[in-house]
Amino acid sequence: MNQRVRFASSVFWSYVQSLSARGISLVAFIVLGLYVGPAEFGLYALVSALLMFVELVCEQAMSQSLVQIAQTTQKQLEAVFVSALFLGLFFTVSLLLGAPQLARWFGQPDLLPLLRLAAVCPLLIAAVAVPVGLLKREQRFKVLARRTVTASAISSVLGISLVIAGLGAVGLLAQAVCYYAVSLWILWRHCDWRPTLRLRGIADGLPEIAQLSLANLGHKLSDFAETRGVELLVGAMAGIQVLGAFAFASKIAQAAFQTLVSPALEVVFVRAARVGSGASTLEVIRTGQLLVGTVPAAGLLWLSLAAEPLLSVVYGERWAEAAAPLRILAVACLLRSLLYVFGAALLERRATI
Repeated sequence: MNQRVRFASSVFWSYVQSLSARGISLVAFIVLGLYVGPAEFGLYALVSALLMFVELVCEQAMSQSLVQIAQTTQKQLEAVFVSALFLGLFFTVSLLLGAPQLARWFGQPDLLPLLRLAAVCPLLIAAVAVPVGLLKREQRFKVLARRTVTASAISSVLGISLVIAGLGAVGLLAQAVCYYAVSLWILWRHCDWRPTLRLRGIADGLPEIAQLSLANLGHKLSDFAETRGVELLVGAMAGIQVLGAFAFASKIAQAAFQTLVSPALEVVFVRAARVGSGASTLEVIRTGQLLVGTVPAAGLLWLSLAAEPLLSVVYGERWAEAAAPLRILAVACLLRSLLYVFGAALLERRATI
């Protein structure tokens, strides 16, 4: 009974985290859409896609490895912390040195200052890998909810203010930087573990961490390719204006996905990580399909059907080109959600064999 209560509590706080934060982000996103056009949003989308890739490598894949391990040790935690920071430093240097080349490749000189501003983000992202992993492992979703809500609120106010002041894409990116910085402060405040920075012995905890992180990364890269990878291709082949419309539609679809589906999948993953110790693979799949197939499925289907009139009511003709991709992306998010449940369960099944 206690296990069921804890599971229900995890679901509740996961949804609180998502609904509160996404509600704030959605309001900010609606306001920002009134002040920026497809070209400015396209520039921001390019940089945002690169930061999402960094987040997958430096934080999500590594933090999830801590959830999967049967019992964490100091050496393993040190290994995650140092490895994540090393990767973050690599991406920071890469953004600084590669900014001129990327700006020329996309044919957008205005991309250069955005990439240089974004260079601070990889270190901020990497620094929270251990706190996020430990909080998820302990199912302290209430703390994660507090982090997401606070960071979203502060960064949204900053982003809206800068965009209204006329900074356009720079204001959008400053909002992202602010979110990562506030998240860093809150997460470490609620994390009891502290790094010793003793490099000796880290190699002992690295093999298992590396194996799990690479497996997680491989799974998440497929999601990245379906969403942000497509955006990068659109930007390179069709130009910033088309990318702006597509990315705007993708942003709406992802907001719906993260609000309706991600909380359920987050809990399913934690549940799947315990396969073999109280939860069967079949139980994980049944629970996940039940959570995804009710309210989340209905919400995504409604978004697909109402895409054109919804955009018209809010923005007039400004984002009319985003209606068609939004219809397709909403349905794609639903199908991906159902497939993810099976993927998470089978992934953890292999990890426990």
